[in-house]
Formats: sequence, structure tokens, C-alpha cells
Amino acid sequence: MKIKVSEATGHVLNWMVAKADNAMAPAGDVVMMGKQLFVAYKGDFGEPGQWVLYRPTTDWGQGGPLIDLGRITVGTTETDMCTGWAMDEEGNKAFAGGPTMLIAAMRCFVISRLGDEVDVPGELLP
Repeated sequence: MKIKVSEATGHVLNWMVAKADNAMAPAGDVVMMGKQLFVAYKGDFGEPGQWVLYRPTTDWGQGGPLIDLGRITVGTTETDMCTGWAMDEEGNKAFAGGPTMLIAAMRCFVISRLGDEVDVPGELLP
């Protein structure tokens, strides 16, 4: 089912981030158990060979590197809404808002790579 990235939260947004980061590759970097995502150790979190709960929308250790990777700028508006925006080499812009810096940044990350709507598995939806 197609979901607007601007409205995605929780498990759905975490899944979208994994897909945008190509972590959903057939190699199996991300495993879905129920509505939870687990990622094989990589980077600065977890121990080698360990599966770690994947939640870049709430964990700066996971979301922070994606902000750098996506060259995302985060900030707030006059009404205290958090924002994230990015521009690629061709000048294409992506913008997203959210209740927290990480949610806004991760929405921006997904939009910049996959567009405004993403097809998500039905089992992620309530």
C-alpha cells in the first residue's frame, strides 16, 4: 500500500528509511519480525554478529549517520516544527517536517531517495 512519507511514523517510517538506505537488499541486512525491524551489526552500534533493533527515527546513533549521508540540514520553523531539507548534485530538493529533528530528517532522507510516496508491506500497517 502506498503511504505518504510526510505522514509516516514509527515502524512504517523506519522501514522506509531502511529501504531508502538499500538495507532491504536480498542480502538480508534488515529482518522484519512482526512490526519490528532488526539490522545486522554495522557501523557504530551493536556487537559483531548481533542483530540490533533498527529505529533511526528515534536513535541518533542510527539516524545521525544517515543525516550526514543524505547531506540533510535540520532546523526548526518559527512555530517550532522540525524540518529537514537536502539538495542533490543535480539541484533536486527534498523537504520534510516532523515533530522531532530525527523524524523530519528521516522523512527528508526517504523523500530524497524514493519520492513522496512509498509502497510498504501491509503487515506494517495497523
